Amino acid sequence: LAIIENILSYQDTLFGYDFGLADILLTTCLDWAIAYEFNLPENISKYHKEIKNREAYKKAFKINYKE
Repeated sequence: LAIIENILSYQDTLFGYDFGLADILLTTCLDWAIAYEFNLPENISKYHKEIKNREAYKKAFKINYKE
């Protein structure tokens, strides 16, 4: 997490040029980390909140976790 925290301190996505598969995979891992009450560092927490606000994330979440 220290490496990811550092990367996200100066760019908005893992690879810095566009949102991609690595970001989707990381977000899934972060969802699990939060579910297990893991405290995320500041930049990772900010990144996760921004991803969760994306319309595509909301749509996928709704499909995957139907009530």
